Amino acid sequence: MKLVPLDIRQKEFSNSFKGYSKVEVFDFKEEIAGVLEELITENNKLKTEMSSLNDELKLYKDIESTLKQTMITAQQIKDDMHRSSKKEYDLTIAEAELEANRIISKSREQVISYQTEIEELKRQKSIFQNELENLLNSRLNLLKTFHTKE
Repeated sequence: MKLVPLDIRQKEFSNSFKGYSKVEVFDFKEEIAGVLEELITENNKLKTEMSSLNDELKLYKDIESTLKQTMITAQQIKDDMHRSSKKEYDLTIAEAELEANRIISKSREQVISYQTEIEELKRQKSIFQNELENLLNSRLNLLKTFHTKE
């Protein structure tokens, strides 16, 4: 059974021949009831404050949990971005190497083509020089022949 100030104030004692002074008992009951009222008020105030602090603590724990999750997510995003950047970098390098190899291959083909063309031009020049020399020699011989006949 819970004792409240009203219980103390309403408590009645039986009379006895050499009993306590009614005034002293009444005053003491009032004093005890007053102290009990203060304690109950303070207890209720502390319970309310504790409840408020517990709510605030829960809020801070929720915020802490959210921050931890946010940090984990941010770290995962950072790691994903790093991996993605690395893949993109590797892909760009591979594409650049392929393009460089293609350009080198094409350049080599052009060099070979130019060398073949140069060789063909040299051959044609030689043929042309020979034909021209033969033509000139034949004309010279013809001139000599005409000149000696006259």
